[in-house]
Amino acid sequence: MAAKKPRKPRMPLPILMMIIGIIAPIEFSPILGTLTLMPHRCAILIFIIPALIKLFSGKGIKWAHYDILFILYSFWVLFAFMMHLEMQAGLATGGSLMLECLGGYIIARAYIRTYDDFMATLNGLFYSICFVGLLALPEAVTGFHFVHIWLKGIGTVAVAANDEVRWGLHRSYATFNHPILYGAYCASLLSMIWFTETGTGTRLAKAVSLCTATFFGLSSAPLNTLVMQSLLGGIHRATKRFPNRVKIFGVFLLIVYVLLALFSDKSPIAQIVTRISIDPETAYYRTLIWGFGMDNVWANPWLGLGLDPWVRPAWMPSDSVDAYWLNVAMQMGLPAIALLIAAIWTLIARVHKRGPGQRPYKEQRAAIGWTLSFIAFTLAGMTVHYWNSTHTYLFFLLGMSGWLADPVTVTAKVKATAKAATKVKAPATTARPDWTHPPRPGPLLPEPAFVKRYVSGLDPQAAG
Repeated sequence: MAAKKPRKPRMPLPILMMIIGIIAPIEFSPILGTLTLMPHRCAILIFIIPALIKLFSGKGIKWAHYDILFILYSFWVLFAFMMHLEMQAGLATGGSLMLECLGGYIIARAYIRTYDDFMATLNGLFYSICFVGLLALPEAVTGFHFVHIWLKGIGTVAVAANDEVRWGLHRSYATFNHPILYGAYCASLLSMIWFTETGTGTRLAKAVSLCTATFFGLSSAPLNTLVMQSLLGGIHRATKRFPNRVKIFGVFLLIVYVLLALFSDKSPIAQIVTRISIDPETAYYRTLIWGFGMDNVWANPWLGLGLDPWVRPAWMPSDSVDAYWLNVAMQMGLPAIALLIAAIWTLIARVHKRGPGQRPYKEQRAAIGWTLSFIAFTLAGMTVHYWNSTHTYLFFLLGMSGWLADPVTVTAKVKATAKAATKVKAPATTARPDWTHPPRPGPLLPEPAFVKRYVSGLDPQAAG
C-alpha cells in the first residue's frame, strides 16, 4: 500500500475569522450606540475571551515580560483617553483602540502555537492578499472603485474613495479604507514567504504575486517596504557567517544617523522620507508633520493630546498625521510609545534568543523571515498611519511570533511524545508457571498404599 500523504496544517478558526475581519470592507459595520462594530472588532469580541482563557490556563503557554508590556500599553491607551474625554466617550474611543491592539495580539498569541499553525496562518494571509489583489486590478485600470461604491448603501459607514492617478494607473482601494493601507497589507509578507517556502518555483511565484498586488496601491511606503525587505534579506545572506552582525549593523546605522544630523540642514528622518517617497510634495509635507508633531509631543509629554487638534501653522490645513509612531506619542504621550517600543524590542530579542543550533532549521528560517517583515512594516509606519483593521493587523503580526519567543507548547509535546515512546509497558501476569528455573524439590512424603498395589500388579518380580 502507498504511504498516506501528510495532512496539510489547518488554520485555527479564530485566526481564519481574524483574517476575514481584517480584509472585510468597513461597510459591513453595524452601529451599536456610539460604537462602530467593524468586522475585525466583531471577530475580536467573539474570540478574545476564549483566547484569554487559553492563555491563563497555562497549558503549554508561559507568560513573559513582553506580554505584560503589551497589556500595560493597552491599558495606558484606555487611561489616556479617559483622562482627555468624558467617561462614556473615553471608554468608547480608548476601549476601541485597546480592543484592536490587545485583541489582535492575544488571539494570535493564543492560537498560533506551533510551526504548523504559523505556516497555515501565513498561507491564509497570502491567499487573502491574492484575493484583494484581484479586486484591485480592475480598479487600477478603470478607476472604478466598485467594492466601496456597490456597498455604499448597505451600512451607515462608507469610504469616500477618491480617484488619484499615478504612472497612468488609478490607485486601488480593494476592500481597505485607503490605497496606502491596502498596499501596506500586501507588502508585509514578502520576507516571511521568501524564508519559509522551500520550493524555488513556489517561492518566486508567491513573491511576484505579493509585489504585483502591492503595486496596484501605487503608494511609496508599501513599495519601499518591499525594497527594505529585499535589502535586509540580502544583508542577512551576505553577513550570516559574521559573528555579532546585528550589533555591527546597529552601530553602522547609528553612525549614519549621526552623520546625517551633523552635516545636513534637515533632520535624518526628513532626508529619508524625502528620498523614499514617490510624490515630492507629499514627502515634504510629511517632513513638516514630523517637525511640528514632535513639538506637540514635547509640549504634552505625559498624556499627549488625545483627540484635540495638534498645533501647526495655519498653512497646514490637514490635521492628518501620516506617521503611526508619531501619532501614538502625540495622542497618548511618551509613556505609551515607550511601553510599545519596549514590548516590541523584548519580543524580538526573545524570538532570537535561541540560535540556529538550538531549534530546527525551518523554525530558524521562520524567525528570520518574520523579523525582516516586521522591521520593514515598522519602518513604513514612519510615513503611514495604521488605523482600523490595519492597526489590528500590526498587533496580529506581533502575536504571530509568540510561538517562536515562547516555544513551551512545542517542547511539551515533544517531551510527551518521547516519554510515551520510551515507556516500557509491564508484561501482563498469567497463571502459567515460570520454567526458566527448575522447581525446588519439596519434602519427601510416604508412598500411598494404592500406589504400592498398582506397581506390584505391573511388576512380575514384585508379584512373585
